[in-house]
Amino acid sequence: MKKKILSTVLALTMAISMTACGGSEPETNAGNVAANASNEVSENNSDNNAQAAEADSTVTEAVPEEPEEPEEPALPELPEGYERYSLIDETFGVEVSFPVKTGESITEMPDKIAVYEDAAKEGWYISYSLFNVSPHAIDDSTYKYDMDNKEVLESDAGYDIVLSLDQTDWKCIKIYGDDYLDGRMVVEIEIDGWQERMTNEQMLDEVKLVAKTVKITETGSNQLYTADGKFQSAADYITIDPKVTVDGQSLDNKWTCVSGYPNSGVEFTDSEGETVSITEKGGYGGTIYAARVDDDDYTATEIGGYPAIRTVYNTGGSMVAYYIILLGHDAKDYEENFEVYVTVDGNFDSTFFSDLLDGVSDSDLLDRMDSYLNDYMNSVTYTPSVTE
Repeated sequence: MKKKILSTVLALTMAISMTACGGSEPETNAGNVAANASNEVSENNSDNNAQAAEADSTVTEAVPEEPEEPEEPALPELPEGYERYSLIDETFGVEVSFPVKTGESITEMPDKIAVYEDAAKEGWYISYSLFNVSPHAIDDSTYKYDMDNKEVLESDAGYDIVLSLDQTDWKCIKIYGDDYLDGRMVVEIEIDGWQERMTNEQMLDEVKLVAKTVKITETGSNQLYTADGKFQSAADYITIDPKVTVDGQSLDNKWTCVSGYPNSGVEFTDSEGETVSITEKGGYGGTIYAARVDDDDYTATEIGGYPAIRTVYNTGGSMVAYYIILLGHDAKDYEENFEVYVTVDGNFDSTFFSDLLDGVSDSDLLDRMDSYLNDYMNSVTYTPSVTE
C-alpha cells in the first residue's frame, strides 16, 4: 500500500527525577534563638548580637538549586530535500529512522520497506530488513570481521557502520547499534538502483547519507519474554524456560536471531565428549507435518510425548537432525508444530552417515539425539492458539 509520508521527527525521551530539598526544623530553631536574643537585649548587648547572628545564619541556610533538565539528544540533521522515515520492530522494542527523499510514495511490507520515487524522476529503492540481534555469547566474530575487513562509514550517531555489500546495482550497509538485551542491535538497510535509473556513484552517495543520519532507539518494551520471564518463541503459542536441563546438565537457554526472527537454544558437551547444540526454529501453522509424514526421507519418532518426524544430514563432519514435532491440531487442514535442529559435532564420514541411514551402523547416535531433544522439550510450554 502506498501513501505519502509525512516528516517524522524522532527524539529520545529521558526521564529526569527531581527531588526538592529543605525542611521546617531549621526555621523553628532559628525562631527560638531569635526570641531569646530579643528578651535578653538589655542584659548583654554583645550576647544579643551573637544570638542574632546565629539566628540569621540558620534562617538563611542555602538551598541547592534544582538541576536543569538536559536537552534531548538531537537527531542527525538531514540535507534539504530529505525527510525522516521511522519503523518500529515490535518484537525487539526498537525503532529505526533514516532519510528518504521528500514526497516519495512508501510501500511497507511485513519484513521490509520499499521506497520508490515518482516514475518521472530518478527511481531508487530501500529495503529495510528486520532487526537482527546477535548475542555476543554466541557470535561476536561477525562484528570483528566486518570492522577489520569492510569499509567503515561515518555515523553522526556514533554507530559502527560498514558497507556490507557493494555492487554496481545494489548497496547494503550493516549498522551495529548499542548493547541490547543479550547482545547488540544490528540493522541492515539496502539501497537498490531501481531499473538502473541510479548510477553506482548516486547509490553510494545515498548509502553514505543513510549511514551518516540513521538513528536506532529503544522503545522501552519488547516481546521476547513473557511476564513470567519465559522466552517467547517465534510462534506465539510456544514459550521456553530460560534454564534447561539436558543430559543431566543445567544450561542457559540463549537466544539469537536469524533473518529477523528470534530463536533460542543450548550448547553443551555430552558424555561422549561431543559438542551438541539444540536450536529451535519456532512453530509453523499449516500442513508441514502432514506433507512430510509419508516422505521416505523422514522417520517417525516421538518427542516430548508428541508425534514427530525426523530427517538427518551430514555437514562438515557434523550430524544434523531436523525435527518437526506435531504439537496439536493434527487435522489435515491445520497444524501447530515445533521445528528444532539437533547438531552433534564430530568427524562423521560419509560411510558412517550411509550406514546410519541404512540401519547398518550400531551407533546409538540417533537415540541420543532424540533423548537430548526430549530433555529440552521439558522446558517448552505449548498453549494452543486455535480452539478445535
